[in-house]
Amino acid sequence: MFGKGNKDSYLTYKKVNIGLSKISSLVFRGLDDVDIVRYDKDGYYYAYLCDGKAVIDKKFELFKTYNLWLRIYDDDELILHAFADEIKVYRYEENTVIQLINPGNIFENANEPLFKKREIERW
Repeated sequence: MFGKGNKDSYLTYKKVNIGLSKISSLVFRGLDDVDIVRYDKDGYYYAYLCDGKAVIDKKFELFKTYNLWLRIYDDDELILHAFADEIKVYRYEENTVIQLINPGNIFENANEPLFKKREIERW
C-alpha cells in the first residue's frame, strides 16, 4: 500500500484515482497556479502518491511544483485535495506521480481524509 523503505520505487506506493474526463484533461490548482493537465485519451486517470523518499523513474519529467496544497478537478468536481510543504507532479506519457514532501492530510472529493497525516507518517 505504501512505500516499504527509504529508497523505494514510486511503484510501491498507493495508486489513486485523480479523475474522469470526457475532454482528456484535468485541472490542477495550487496556491499560486492553475494548470490544465492534458491526456491523450478520455477516461479515468490515476496517479501514484508518494513521499519525498520515493525513487521516481528517470523517464518521468517534472511537470510542476506546488507549495502547501494541490487540488485536482475533473470535468465535474474536486477529486483530490492534498496538503504538503511541497508537492511535485511528474508526468511520463499517460502516467502521473505526485510526490508529497512533508505531507499533511489528503482528501478525496472534499470528504473525510483519504489519508491522515498520522497514517502518512508511517510511509
